[in-house]
Amino acid sequence: MKKKFLVKGMTCSACVSAVERAVNKVEGVCNINVSLLNNTLELETESTTDDSIMKAVKKAGYKISVYDTKYKEVSNIKKSKLIVSIIFLILLLYVAMGSMMGLPLPSFLEGTENALNFIIAQVVLLIPILILNFNYFKSGFYKLFKGSPNMDTLVAVGSTASIVYGIFATVMIIIGLKNNDLDLVHKYHMDLYFESAGTIVTVVSIGKFIEARSKGKTSDSIKMLLDLSGKTAIVVKDEKEYEIYIVNRTYEKVIPFLNEKRH
Repeated sequence: MKKKFLVKGMTCSACVSAVERAVNKVEGVCNINVSLLNNTLELETESTTDDSIMKAVKKAGYKISVYDTKYKEVSNIKKSKLIVSIIFLILLLYVAMGSMMGLPLPSFLEGTENALNFIIAQVVLLIPILILNFNYFKSGFYKLFKGSPNMDTLVAVGSTASIVYGIFATVMIIIGLKNNDLDLVHKYHMDLYFESAGTIVTVVSIGKFIEARSKGKTSDSIKMLLDLSGKTAIVVKDEKEYEIYIVNRTYEKVIPFLNEKRH
């Protein structure tokens, strides 16, 4: 018996492999086919229940449900969240790198003596971006600990590395200010890299949003092409021709007839 499921949370080929490995461990399952384009899982089984299959996939870190023919993919990245992330990223980049490009900054953010204000401004602008895109960290580290890292893991690790180094640089700046060591403050003043963390998650979100829209359009185009295919087929049996009406790749109705002109 064939079964079809909708799997959410797959982002790359590593995700496909993780789902396949998880389902392969379920006894009685064969002919597994995982599609990243359609976010689907198809398989054959004689006795395995849906719950057993869904439990295995969920344990691997992905959401799964029985496939609904009315389903149409909607981007996991909501447009409103993406717009807000982009706005905060632009402001963050302006604060972090504006002076490098000769752009004016408020006086309370300029100079080594205002290094703490400079840090606080970046952190305040970074926090909303991290909150809106927290799913990367939740999903990425979960799959890392499960031994099946994917694209979200790369995003989470890269962003976290930037944040951790930014915290280290902040500590060094605080030490420099406390000891009146302006050379130490100057050394780490422009090495915070909080903007890198915000850039990573936001740019990846933009990419995923565009990808989801493209996948949706591709799926629609494929369906339109399939609709252009013939609705009937001709088969020959016992020297007679049969017209077979094809509906959803199944034989719905068979009408025998003999086409004398072709003999």
